[in-house]
Amino acid sequence: MKHLPSTACTIIALFAIGFAEAHEIRPGLLEVEEVASDLDGTAWFRTSWKLPRTGYATLKLAPAFSSSCQYIQDPLPEALLAAFRFAGTLECAPGLEGTTITVDGLQATLTDTLLRVRFADGEEFQALLNASNPSARIPEARSIGLPACFTLGVTHMLYGIDHLLFVLGLILLILGGPQDARSPRQRILSRVGVLTATVTSFTLAHSITLALAVLDLVTLSQGPVETVIALSIVLLACEIARDPKRQGLVARRPWQVAFVFGLLHGFGFAGALAEIGLPQESLAVALLLFNLGVEAGQLGVIGCVLIAFAAFASLLSRLPKFIHAAPVYAVGIIACYWTLDRVQQFM
Repeated sequence: MKHLPSTACTIIALFAIGFAEAHEIRPGLLEVEEVASDLDGTAWFRTSWKLPRTGYATLKLAPAFSSSCQYIQDPLPEALLAAFRFAGTLECAPGLEGTTITVDGLQATLTDTLLRVRFADGEEFQALLNASNPSARIPEARSIGLPACFTLGVTHMLYGIDHLLFVLGLILLILGGPQDARSPRQRILSRVGVLTATVTSFTLAHSITLALAVLDLVTLSQGPVETVIALSIVLLACEIARDPKRQGLVARRPWQVAFVFGLLHGFGFAGALAEIGLPQESLAVALLLFNLGVEAGQLGVIGCVLIAFAAFASLLSRLPKFIHAAPVYAVGIIACYWTLDRVQQFM
């Protein structure tokens, strides 16, 4: 590939480094478990609040309850790998039903918080709180909120920046890099079979390891896993930028390579779930819903990219070659930064 203009290289590098500072967003978890109640309806709960950390920064989030409840949080948290865990107690009269639970500060973030309320009779309520919906009302007629696991899967795929870039890199690799002289429409039509096989292979692989990790059948240290995930994106960027006449292994066998790296990405998804946990009494259903949510988010991203790729075909064909190459260089720089940063963190 011909060299990019120096000004363009500088702009791409500055943009990529700034973007790379946005670490993958971990979800928060607020658990409220009923431990006692009396005849007048007053109920006592044990609370656990996992406050997520992104890189070296801690998000400014805090749980808040209705005025009929008294909440006391322990001042000293337990330090976890990617979160701080605060224990606490909650007293509500005449009970928690019909009250509202809020996570203050969510409006200013991109993260989610899974709210899980367990009652003494064994019933459970779940809800996914986010910037547009930071509160949840506990219904009078309680029900198990497993659909929140599906929503969590969708948002984790969309906000899991490294997983998202890997999928986008696969699309760019299969459809052809900036050296490909064919029109975008020709690229899509000629490679739709390979793209389908590659995405299916990636999906199958990360579904396998996600299930194995969540069921505690196979465990890997999260630090090295996330480092290798970043390296997989570097490899993709190098392959996309390569001259089509000198294709590497990834370009020649995309679905096989996608399967191998998909196994690692499954452990990455499992790392996020490990921070919040899944309801053990309905683990299989919750895992299935989370995985379906991940796939729905992934297919949505792929569909949007292909539609945009085809819709702007004429515009793309008129752009200079270095503009076509800019996203590839940006992805490579971001992934290199992540690799070095993650090595530093787990070392």
